[in-house]
Amino acid sequence: MIFYSLQPNPFSEYTNLRFEMPTEGTAILKVYDLTGKNLHTMDVKCVQGINELRISKKDLATDGLMYYVLSSAFGTISDRMIVLE
Repeated sequence: MIFYSLQPNPFSEYTNLRFEMPTEGTAILKVYDLTGKNLHTMDVKCVQGINELRISKKDLATDGLMYYVLSSAFGTISDRMIVLE
């Protein structure tokens, strides 16, 4: 799995996570706050090639610094994101 971008970051309404999968399959996206509390989980059906997920502020129900983890059979991507008020 290859990570391309999380744009925009920081964001106030939504952000898009772009990544590439070598074959079709599934992935799981989890978003955590700084205490490690899981704020959002999304099961994702991925296609071979470039995939894009939209993460909405409404799905997270909070703002501030958070961490996301995208996991599949082909690897794990993790990074921070900032949700503005």
